Amino acid sequence: MIKFYGDTPSLAIWESVQDFKHISHLEMISGFDEVCTIAPLDEIGRFWPLESLLLGDVCGEDINTNHLRTIKSLTLLYCCGLSFNSISLEGPSQLNELIIIENDACDHFIKMKEETCLINNLSQLKIQSTNGCDFSHQYERECFGKTLIQCNSLKSLDLTLHDLSDDSPRENYLIDLPYFFPSNIEILRFRGPPSLTNHLSVWQKCIEDPKWLPKLKSIKFSLDVTFNGKEIPLETENIAHQQCLQLLNDLESFRPSITISTFSH
Repeated sequence: MIKFYGDTPSLAIWESVQDFKHISHLEMISGFDEVCTIAPLDEIGRFWPLESLLLGDVCGEDINTNHLRTIKSLTLLYCCGLSFNSISLEGPSQLNELIIIENDACDHFIKMKEETCLINNLSQLKIQSTNGCDFSHQYERECFGKTLIQCNSLKSLDLTLHDLSDDSPRENYLIDLPYFFPSNIEILRFRGPPSLTNHLSVWQKCIEDPKWLPKLKSIKFSLDVTFNGKEIPLETENIAHQQCLQLLNDLESFRPSITISTFSH
């Protein structure tokens, strides 16, 4: 494993690791300049058996490396406005796991599906988007569900989402999101905002429908997500917790074989 922290690696630093062998994991966490010079990786690490890549605090960069086609796991940690122009819609991809944490996490996911082949074979997806940076420029909220439902190979879905929309509840993409979960999901983890307690009818309809996620084996569900971790009023928290328990109890009565739990605090 190699980790680069701070300023983007100079060519001299890249060359200093070119004789390393058996490198399966690479982390690049940018410094104040939010730059990530990853192009030398294809020359320096062309023989590395790289399986996973983590990029952190990178902004507005084109992640141009052929290793994107061969790695099995990609993590984007507080990145923003990335592009993947070296990867087309056609071609192979071995990416099995995608983790995107904060900033325009949902936008990144949509872009990767629209413009690349990277998530065609994805089986594990984790997205956390709570700091209000999504859906500000290129994509509308409705694009997220429409993209998600196309990921037919997904077996594990982990979502932590908060919506800052001031529109009517009908415009809140989180309300109808359960309709867009891919049918092959076996493991589902969902954390949303307490405001969803007023709009759980979609979840209720879904859990009563045997055709909804027929392969589901386990679920974790909670409505405790706030913008940037803002404290939830105690009464609101209690109501949300009770609503979650009721929903999960209903699910258990319809599907007793599913492992059901809430998130611990």
